[in-house]
Amino acid sequence: MGDSPYNGQAIARSGLPSTSNNNNRSEKPETVLPNGAKYTGEWLGDQRDGYGTQIWVDGSKYVGEWVNDKANGKGTLHHADGDVYEG
Repeated sequence: MGDSPYNGQAIARSGLPSTSNNNNRSEKPETVLPNGAKYTGEWLGDQRDGYGTQIWVDGSKYVGEWVNDKANGKGTLHHADGDVYEG
């Protein structure tokens, strides 16, 4: 359990942390955003919030935490040019 990125949270069928007692977060199927990017993960109302993955049209990919519709917290960004940022 100490190596889990989910800090001991139960894992839902999707592989994401369980949202049962998480400020009413919910998981939605893949959503295509107005800029063409695709997001899969947790939502709080109509904002990305919790743990999720976004893939942009150019192939860049972010996997990690979201707060108030912005990538925020621990995550990994894979740039389309091959650079990787973890933080």
